[in-house]
Amino acid sequence: MSVEVVTDFVQANPNLVMAAIAAIAGAASIFAVSDNFKIHASTRRHLLDTSIPLLMGVILAAGITIYDKHLKKEPQEIQNRIEELDSIQASLNDLSKYIDQQKDQLGSLSTTIERLEKKRKLLEPIVKGNEESLQAFVAAYGQPASAVWLDRFIGFVLGIIGSIIATVITRYIRLRRAEAER
Repeated sequence: MSVEVVTDFVQANPNLVMAAIAAIAGAASIFAVSDNFKIHASTRRHLLDTSIPLLMGVILAAGITIYDKHLKKEPQEIQNRIEELDSIQASLNDLSKYIDQQKDQLGSLSTTIERLEKKRKLLEPIVKGNEESLQAFVAAYGQPASAVWLDRFIGFVLGIIGSIIATVITRYIRLRRAEAER
């Protein structure tokens, strides 16, 4: 029996506890007094006859109270516990399913990682071999903005000169045709 059960019993039944203490004190005083004072045997017997049943009644009442409050389980409490355990079991089953799903996903991810690693190993020599050409390409197209504008201006001027030359050539050809037709 735990200290909590005794504490709860004492708080719930203070009068019963006081009666038990009185009965024990009465029985103890009978034996103490009977040795020091010569109490008549019939008086002592009468005191014992009343103290012992009183003490037994207090002990019986305390036992019934403890049984009712702490040891006897209500059927509803038992049913609630069973339902809680069923709920916990269902949660654990769900957790187990989730863990299995996560394991499957990790296995799939591991397979994908291995496949990508093999591809990386295949492509790595190609990338290293083309690194010089890639650097040359970046150097050619990685010009500053002023160089880009200069290139555009030169391209524009050359385009105009090309148009003028094309116009002169077409005029010259038309004139020669016209003279040839005449």
